[in-house]
Amino acid sequence: MELTKPKVFSDPTGKFLIAIANVDSDYNQLMVAKTFRYFNYDNKPCRTLAHSEKLKGGVNSSIEKQKVLVKNLAKNVTSKQLEDRFAKYGTIISARVVIDENHKSLGYGFVLFEHEDSADDAKRGEFSSKRVTWNHLKSKPADLFYNASD
Repeated sequence: MELTKPKVFSDPTGKFLIAIANVDSDYNQLMVAKTFRYFNYDNKPCRTLAHSEKLKGGVNSSIEKQKVLVKNLAKNVTSKQLEDRFAKYGTIISARVVIDENHKSLGYGFVLFEHEDSADDAKRGEFSSKRVTWNHLKSKPADLFYNASD
């Protein structure tokens, strides 16, 4: 497998770094993304995603129905833990706890599933019987994965 030296640049906010590397085949791209899915660099949490045109979409893109917003996360929950928690509902393209410029959790995250049905199953399986929409989710307060005070 041939992996080129990554190009590193700042994200649009200037607070985070993004690295892009070219890989010689689609299969190897997926293998690199899987192998380096979650890691630390300079004591900061990082994650790897395989390139996808779908992920470039904006708020009105076709992936919105595949996305679940998870609020009230405990501050120590990682993106890997978020993915592990929701993996039972289907294949996950991306799981991300949103962090500030100091790499501290903001208490919410997003899980993007490969299929809309998986996102629907996750909403039904993880959240109370209250009416739920993808962007107004309430967590189960007794669950230690979430902040008990919320």
